[in-house]
Amino acid sequence: MNELTNLQRKRLKIYKTSDLRRIYNELCRVLNERNGLEVSRTSKELEFERLFRSVTRRSIVSSLWIGRRNIDFFVPNVGDDVKKARVNGVKRGAGLVVEIDGDVHNEYTKMKRDSSKYEDIHSLNIMLYTIENTDLMCSQVTNFFDAFEKYPLMDSRRVDRVWRRVYLKTIACNSKLVREAQIEGSNHLLLILKCCV
Repeated sequence: MNELTNLQRKRLKIYKTSDLRRIYNELCRVLNERNGLEVSRTSKELEFERLFRSVTRRSIVSSLWIGRRNIDFFVPNVGDDVKKARVNGVKRGAGLVVEIDGDVHNEYTKMKRDSSKYEDIHSLNIMLYTIENTDLMCSQVTNFFDAFEKYPLMDSRRVDRVWRRVYLKTIACNSKLVREAQIEGSNHLLLILKCCV
């Protein structure tokens, strides 16, 4: 998705986050039906989720669509310090994606798909952390939780903006599928997003 123009941003403000969430959820239902294998969870992902929930009370969403890709885990309410919003001109992250990668991620075709997924995530200024599934009970996970606890919780308005970006990116990247599924209330939104895809 290319950068939105000021006019497109103004037009998108008429959409409440709840309206975008409804369109996004319906789109995810269609994506899950079409890509059943991609959203199945591995034993290592289930193990990480159990570990995450035992270590912290922060919320985590599993098997989520961002753009055209399904990600393992998303923590929407953590981000870098707002006071340090930009460091050396680089915008700081809001939201965190955690990917649990096995040996298959070392194959060229999977690496290429992962690269595309990571570009989508970074384009939304969402932080990314990958963990090798062989390291699930080792130092890499300990390091993750040590670093994770240092990220401050974001206020609800900032979390809402993160979700809006996820919803808009996913709807725009899958606009053809949204049109095919005839998701209610999406026609005007697709017209606004048309030149951003």
